[in-house]
Amino acid sequence: MIKKLIDYIIKILGLTFFLILIHYFVFENSSFNLQNKLIQRFYLFLTLLNLFTFYILLKVNEKKPEYVGYTFLGFVLIKMVVSFVFLYPIIISKMLEKEKYILIFFALYFIYLIFETVSSLFLINKKQS
Repeated sequence: MIKKLIDYIIKILGLTFFLILIHYFVFENSSFNLQNKLIQRFYLFLTLLNLFTFYILLKVNEKKPEYVGYTFLGFVLIKMVVSFVFLYPIIISKMLEKEKYILIFFALYFIYLIFETVSSLFLINKKQS
């Protein structure tokens, strides 16, 4: 389990680094004037949330591998609620460009979700083999 977790940590940090580079080149060379600290919080929040979810999936895979898929689906729902709570202060704020922040957050959210889904499928498929 530790090896799988370390591999996942390396992959998620690589993905995060890659996305930050893309983000930097796209937004530094455009007319957007966005707060980098808020964007950094998005990356940190989504990375930690993703790591926590995968850790729980690995634990479930050890004890009851037949429930990994259900656990994943449950965590997708929980992550949506937690993400909404995380974004709620931005949603109700009077920021000038809050729509851009919300769009950036959900673009990142779905990229991380796709990555997590693919990683979780490997756990589910190995269980069936």
